[in-house]
Amino acid sequence: MIISHIIGGLGNQMFQYAMGYAHAARIKAVYKINNSAFTTYPLHHYALNDLSITAPIATEAESTSIRGTLRTSLVRRIIGKKPTFNKNYIRERAYTYDASYRSMSGDLYFEGYWQSEKYFLDAASSIRTEFTVRHEPNSQNATTLQSIAACESVAVHVRRGDYVQNKKTLAFHGVLPVDYYQRAVREIQKYIQHPTYYIFSDDPVWVRANLRFVAPTVYVNHNGPKKDYEDLRLMASCKHHIIANSTFSWWGAWLAEHPGQKVIAPIQWFASNQDTHDLIPDRWMRT
Repeated sequence: MIISHIIGGLGNQMFQYAMGYAHAARIKAVYKINNSAFTTYPLHHYALNDLSITAPIATEAESTSIRGTLRTSLVRRIIGKKPTFNKNYIRERAYTYDASYRSMSGDLYFEGYWQSEKYFLDAASSIRTEFTVRHEPNSQNATTLQSIAACESVAVHVRRGDYVQNKKTLAFHGVLPVDYYQRAVREIQKYIQHPTYYIFSDDPVWVRANLRFVAPTVYVNHNGPKKDYEDLRLMASCKHHIIANSTFSWWGAWLAEHPGQKVIAPIQWFASNQDTHDLIPDRWMRT
C-alpha cells in the first residue's frame, strides 16, 4: 500500500497526490491518502474532494502501521516522547527531483511536496483524468469557458493574499514584482497576435490598480477561495499561461493541453534560497 500525506493549499495537495498515485501505479500497489492533518491546520482546507480522484482515505491504523506513531508537540512536552517512525516512512529530502524514490517498493508512507512533474510524468494521462473537476460548471463559469475557447486566451495568475499578509510566508515565497508581468506579457505577444487576458487573483483590487494590459482583459473574480477548483478549471481551459510563483497556477498551466501552448514562469520561484530547477518543465519559458 502507498499512502500520501496531504497538506497545504490545493496546488500542493495535487502534487502530493500525483506523486503517490504515479508511484502506486508504477509498482502496482493500492493507493490511499491521509488528510487527517487538516483537523489542526488553519491555513487551508482539504480540497481534493472537488476533483475526480479515486484514492480512498486511509484509516489511522493503516497510516500508523506503515509510517509509525506520531504525537502532537503538546503530548511530546507532557510525556517526553518523540515520534517513532518506521523505515517505510519516506520524507522528502529536498525540492529537487530525487530519482531514488522510483526504486522503492513495499508499503510506503510519503510526506513532502514533490514539486516536479518528473515524479508523475509517466502517469500524466491518468492524473489529468483524476484532476478533472467533479462538478458541472454553473452558468457563469460555463459562459466563461465558452469565451475562453473562442479566443487566444491567456491565463494570468497574480498571487498575493497570504504571500503579503503573513510575514513568514512573505519571507519564504516573496511576491512577484510588476515588471515580471510586464516582461511576461511582452514575451507572450511575440507569439500570440491577438491575445485576450483572463486575470485570476486573490487581490483583484491591487491588480486593477497596478497592472495594465494592452489587449482585451477579463477579470475572473466570481468564484472565490471556496471554489478555487472552478478557477483551476477555467485556467486549464486557457490556451496560454503567465503563472505566478504558485503551485495553483502551475497546475492550471500543466493541466492545459492546447497545441502551441506558451507558458511563462518566473525565474525566481522562492524569495528564500531554494533550488527549484526541477519544478518548471523544460518546455516552459522563464523570465
